[in-house]
Amino acid sequence: ERGGELDRLVNRWSGEDYKGINSRWLHVESGQFLEVQFHTQQSWEAKQATHDTYEKIDDPTTDVSEIEKLREYQRGIVSSLRMPERCGDIVDYKRTGS
Repeated sequence: ERGGELDRLVNRWSGEDYKGINSRWLHVESGQFLEVQFHTQQSWEAKQATHDTYEKIDDPTTDVSEIEKLREYQRGIVSSLRMPERCGDIVDYKRTGS
């Protein structure tokens, strides 16, 4: 209604390191993007608990051996999360031309 258009949607519930649905929206008039994440209470808590870990993994100065330990930690946190009913029906989307 206010000039927003879905640009991308990624269902990451089948991933090992992160559980959630991420979307990116384009405000057509300004060209600005906005990210919206969709979580259950448990996936939100897991995301919050592993955010610093994610930042370290994404940091190019982090040693490769440390990255694998950090990923193991992330996987341990998210491995207990169960996919919400019908969440697997949500398919990835990418806007044409993006």
